[in-house]
Formats: sequence, structure tokens, C-alpha cells
Amino acid sequence: MTNDDVDTSAGDSVTTSGPGGTSRRALLAGFGGLGLLGLTGTASAGEGDHLTQTWDGDPGTPGLTIDVGSNTSRAYVGATADPEGIAIQGVAHDDSGRNKGIEGKTKSSDGIGLLGNAVAETGGAKGLEGRSAAKYGTGVIGVAQHSEGPTKGVRGLAKSPEGFGVEGINTAGSGTTYGVRGEVESDDGYGLYTPDSAKVDGTMEVGGDLQVSGVKNFVQTVSTDAGPQDVVYTSVESGTPRTETTDVAELTDGVAVVELPDHFSMVTSSEEPLSVQVTPYADEQVHPQVTDRSTERVVVKDLGDGPDEYEFAYTVKGVRAGYEDQAVVRD
Repeated sequence: MTNDDVDTSAGDSVTTSGPGGTSRRALLAGFGGLGLLGLTGTASAGEGDHLTQTWDGDPGTPGLTIDVGSNTSRAYVGATADPEGIAIQGVAHDDSGRNKGIEGKTKSSDGIGLLGNAVAETGGAKGLEGRSAAKYGTGVIGVAQHSEGPTKGVRGLAKSPEGFGVEGINTAGSGTTYGVRGEVESDDGYGLYTPDSAKVDGTMEVGGDLQVSGVKNFVQTVSTDAGPQDVVYTSVESGTPRTETTDVAELTDGVAVVELPDHFSMVTSSEEPLSVQVTPYADEQVHPQVTDRSTERVVVKDLGDGPDEYEFAYTVKGVRAGYEDQAVVRD
């Protein structure tokens, strides 16, 4: 390490300090604790301003950890006036193991291990940003280690009425990307949970169960004489996981064999009874009846003496395959 003004030999005590009561040696302690200096020593309070001075150390040697005293408000201070500068930087050079560029710890029950604070009120300032260049790397990871209580691995808080507590963005232009992904190991857990209303403006694909205590709506904005308004449709709920297909067909010589879509038979149980509804479109009295039904086809015949050629609408409902025994009332 080189510095024209400071003797940095091990065990030497310097009693000069910078603004806020932070000593020059405290600065050394902080940077050494980050692995930037290969020194040892003790920091103590005094007078002086050395925030603009520079110390160089060997980044290949172990870092420095110095106790600056229980009454010292700051263990280290970093400052830069360069718009592209870095006030404090921690670099872990070894390319193996679980080393850390910067680690923050606190023993206080209300403390903060590492705080990033962007005080600028304009621009795209960031309080804390994490990046990883590794193929399987993680930009930011939060771990709540206690096995009890309402712990949080990562928490985001926004006070703006237009803000987001947590925002996830994936900028990849291809692939099955995720803006936010949640996973759980408990059979009773939820990968994604909110006690409030949820809103999805795009497509939502759910690989597991989707449980909603409120209603499920789709909302479409339409033009009216009073201006743009939202039309809100609510999903029809059932005690049984239902499948359904509907269309219009026509009887010829009093018979119609309706081939159902392949996808309907793929997901509909053949063990549960089907419900078939037929509505004729005719000006005279007709008597359409369902004489055969399966997940592949439905046969409709008119057994009366009236017209035997007319259109009819049909709806076929079944039970989703694999969900035949799903309980409706649960603990």
C-alpha cells in the first residue's frame, strides 16, 4: 500500500479523522474489510480530512478486518464525484469457492446487513443492483434462514401510487422466459400468493392449481357513447372440474352424427357420464333426441313425424380426466 501521508504498518495507531468522526484508519479498515487492502491495524478517532487520498493494496492477499470501536458511527466511508465513479467496490478474485465481493452483517434485531440508498429524485437511480454473468448465476438472492415466523427472502416496498413493490423483467427475445417465478417444496404451499386481487393483462398459464377466493373475470375495454368503458365477464364456476364443447350441427334424413373435437376426448374422462343438451332451430314442432354419446361423438335423431332436416345447437359437458374424485368440500 502506498500513501505519502500515512504510516500503515501493522499495529500503528493514527488518530486523525475525516468528516463525521470517521478516521483515516477507519477508511483503511473498511476497504480492507472488503478485501481491497492487505493490511492490519487499529482505527481510532482524531482530527483530519483524508477522504480524497488513495491507498493501493495487493488484491491477491487476504483482506483486512478492523474493529473501529462500538461508538464509531461508520466503519468506512467511500465518496466519489465522478458521475461514472464507484464509491466503494469489493472484488473477490478467486474463481472458485463461495467468496464474496461485499458482505454486510448486523446483529441488531432491527438492523440492516446491507443498505443501498438512491437519493436522487430524477432519472433511473437504483438503490441496489445485482448482476451475474454466469450461465446459471443469480443477480440477487435473498435468504431468510430462520425456520419459523413470517420471514421473507426478498421484500420490495414502493410508496408511489404508480409504483411496484416488486418488478421482474426478462429481456430475452425468445424462449419460455419468466419475469417472476416462484417455487415451493411444501405440498400445501403456493408458488405465487396474494391476499388481494390479482390482475393479468396478458395470457396466464398455470401448471398447478389456481385457487381464488374471489371471482375470476376477463375485462375488455369497449367504445360507447359515453366513452371507453370496461366490460367485465365472470367465469362460471362448478363443483366438478368440467370440460365443455359446443357448436351447431344439422340433421339429414332425421339423423346427425356429430364428431366431437379430438382435444375434447383427450382431456375428458370416459369413466364419468356426459351431459348433452340439444336445442333445435325449427319453425315446426320437432323431436330431437340423443341416442348415443361418448367423448368422441354424439348421435342425435328426430323420432317424430315432423321435419327431419333442420339445424340444432348442442353442448356436451364432461369431467376432466384425472379429476374424477376431486373433493368439493375440504378441510
